[in-house]
Amino acid sequence: PRPGLGKDPARRPASASEALAPLEPARARGPARAVPPTPPPPRVFGRARERDALRRAADDVAAGAGRTLLLAGDAGVGKSTLAEDLVARTATGGFRWIRIHVTPLEGMLRPLLASARDVMVGDAPGDRKRIESRLFGSATELLQGLLEEPGPVELESRQQLLWGVERLLGGLAATGPVGILVEDAQLACPEDRELVGELSRRLRDCAVLLLALHRTHDPETSPSPDGARDGLLDELGARREVEVLRVGSLPAVDLARLLQDRQPDVRIAPEVLRHVLAVAEGNPLFAIEFLRHLRESGIVALREGVLAPSR
Repeated sequence: PRPGLGKDPARRPASASEALAPLEPARARGPARAVPPTPPPPRVFGRARERDALRRAADDVAAGAGRTLLLAGDAGVGKSTLAEDLVARTATGGFRWIRIHVTPLEGMLRPLLASARDVMVGDAPGDRKRIESRLFGSATELLQGLLEEPGPVELESRQQLLWGVERLLGGLAATGPVGILVEDAQLACPEDRELVGELSRRLRDCAVLLLALHRTHDPETSPSPDGARDGLLDELGARREVEVLRVGSLPAVDLARLLQDRQPDVRIAPEVLRHVLAVAEGNPLFAIEFLRHLRESGIVALREGVLAPSR
């Protein structure tokens, strides 16, 4: 008989997997859960220079050359929108994207390895075998061990770590172009910044696009985590393998189009639009949130399809 939950220890499941085994046939017979559709990326208004630079980098990577770009700008200026636009545009070119969100607690390394592992799990069996053959057993064991360590990553040899990550990303790139999107890169510690710099050099001949989003700091109100002024920009900007792409304020004409696009069923009155543009100073997120505040507070109201001052 199948082990149950009786008082006799010998009749209990020896592991959680054994306890769940009877449920597997029922799972297989059950209806498949619908996967929610991926929302479309936000539309990009203006930013022709930035979009062209990102497109050229993606074209180089698709041709087999490695590229590293640092997208730098203030919070809310549109760095993530540009990145998501690039991800959507490269979807038809066979790109696979590894997404990393840097936090002070986890840093960059573990999210990189975990996200890369998820990409490998989703690959076809033949692709996985080719990646694994490129990695060799020792690199696979090294990186898996890092993911399983409970505390901070500590290695006697930094070169050993770099070698393992290089082999992992190189193995993935051998089966098609790979994009690595690093969000909140300004939170990277000095060791992670060194990792990004070294990878940008070591992967120059691999089809890997490393795109790091860096929120610039006001040195008076928001210093970088290690006390230096924009340490990532200072370190990576000096490397010839890294291209720094600065994202500035959005021109008023493009910001006005963006705001109107976010209000498709209404027309924004000219006086409201001028006020929002003057306050936002070219920051798209600030403009969107300020217009929402005006509506929620009743300062502007919708009358006959026009968003106009209420008093």
